[in-house]
Amino acid sequence: MVWRVRARIVEAPELLKNTFFAGIVMVLAVLQAPVQAQADVIARWFAALEKADAPALDALMSDDAVVVLDDIDVEQSKAEFLASMEQWKESVGDAKIRYRLDGTEGEVSTVLVCYDFPSNDMMIREAFTLEAGKVRESRQSHVADDCDAF
Repeated sequence: MVWRVRARIVEAPELLKNTFFAGIVMVLAVLQAPVQAQADVIARWFAALEKADAPALDALMSDDAVVVLDDIDVEQSKAEFLASMEQWKESVGDAKIRYRLDGTEGEVSTVLVCYDFPSNDMMIREAFTLEAGKVRESRQSHVADDCDAF
């Protein structure tokens, strides 16, 4: 019995092309991982904020975290922000929060947020600075008095 084996000889240009594309896929995967991790933190942030879940927000924030409300020139420490959750819960009732990630550059993720309050809507831009998987800063600025453009 004679076995015939067909071998495919890969020419150098094809091998280089395949290696190049495999390298691009690996680089994109490595670059996407931090963005996905930031998106996960932001998703948990808004889920906790919608419920005014202070313990969950506490776990998401670094010890030196600040929340900055640019439009009213307020900067809250982590402790001040967490202490405001009970009042937030009473004020907003059954508000819903919709958001979409606008972009991520380094440790900063920018998010467009629609706060659907029972009596009105408001659109805010929030920039989250994340460090070691925790929110170090949330900086908020007013975009619109409604969410029509959301």
